[in-house]
Amino acid sequence: MKRRFVISGLIVAAACFFLTTSLFAQVEVARGKSGNDFVKEAKEHVQEISKEEAKRIYDTDKTTLFIDVRPHSEYIEHGYISRRLDLPAGKLIFDARMRMPNKDTPLITYCKKGKRSAIAAWQLVQLGYTNVKYLEGGILAWRKAGYPIVMSAYAGVINMPPGKTPEDFLREAKGLVGGGVSPAEAKQRLDSDIRTVILDVATRREHAILGNTIPGSILTGYGAIVFTDFMKKTVPDANTPIITTCSAGKRGLLIAKVLKEMGYKNVTYIQGGLKAWKKTGLPLNKYIAN
Repeated sequence: MKRRFVISGLIVAAACFFLTTSLFAQVEVARGKSGNDFVKEAKEHVQEISKEEAKRIYDTDKTTLFIDVRPHSEYIEHGYISRRLDLPAGKLIFDARMRMPNKDTPLITYCKKGKRSAIAAWQLVQLGYTNVKYLEGGILAWRKAGYPIVMSAYAGVINMPPGKTPEDFLREAKGLVGGGVSPAEAKQRLDSDIRTVILDVATRREHAILGNTIPGSILTGYGAIVFTDFMKKTVPDANTPIITTCSAGKRGLLIAKVLKEMGYKNVTYIQGGLKAWKKTGLPLNKYIAN
């Protein structure tokens, strides 16, 4: 009996060994670029700046933006440079144009040691920014030199407020305004009733990025609608059909709710906003910045 158990154990061990080696045999190790390769490539295209020169610029030139590309979780341990613009590396290519609309703004990227900031600087150059450098040695070098650092126990701490979410606000707005109209239906309404007014509350930055506006739309904003006599001058009749829009539809919905609360009786919004209109292939005007 004992011998039988020994033999069974050997068979099981052999089977496990066979399965393990088979699985590993199927694994192909990735042999492409390493992290250092990405950094080396970036440094071939962008210029580094020493901590001394960066400090001189920090003290004398308020137009230069220091771009912190680290995640917020690193702020507690290492601190951050005051007046920096936080733009984590993972969001950089998606948010840069929105947050830094001027391509000629002087930019200095920094991270912990300088590697991620070199890659980020190269990405910014590829996006079209013309004056980009990265901080040699990162925040550690800056801090070691005794330059000013902001240390905060709250930096990077996620402590979400327990109140309403954006979705709650949108649900409330839909309860008053309704589900909105599709771009095609909005176009039909505009064509069938010349009294219809379309209010576009997207920002100038968003228009510049999207490059278009809906023909006949009036570009405005929350402040003008609520706190000035803009609506009294533009839409004096509370029965005028109004269609609101923005870049993606959410603010259009919220401003439609505001207009309802102001007493306008025939208000709706475009589902998906200007992006949906553009995707549908409906007519557009080229946006010309003032």
